[in-house]
Amino acid sequence: MSKLHPRVNDMPQGDGWKVIGTALRSDGQVMDLTGAAIEWALVNNKAVTLARAVVGDGITITDAPAGKFEIVLSPGATGTIAAGQHEDYLRVTLPGAAPQTLWRGPFEVAFSPFKSVT
Repeated sequence: MSKLHPRVNDMPQGDGWKVIGTALRSDGQVMDLTGAAIEWALVNNKAVTLARAVVGDGITITDAPAGKFEIVLSPGATGTIAAGQHEDYLRVTLPGAAPQTLWRGPFEVAFSPFKSVT
């Protein structure tokens, strides 16, 4: 069961982004991420995926027993994302278990005059 998270603070286009998270079980206790696969996606209002990250490519588990991880996107990756209200999703797959979408929620990408122009 996914938890709707509060609105993420504005993330400017073309900046490096870092989202720090803690995985929680449905009972609110910390989820041990030892051996877990984690996926994150940013989706626009037309259900088009704008950005993705996985463990080893944008996601780092920083403290597995404490459920802590971070999602990092480069300025090059965020510079191509249109400004506006989007939604992000986080899914965790623990060893031997089915995938679980842990969160989803509003994610605002702010316009930046400094974004990369392609």
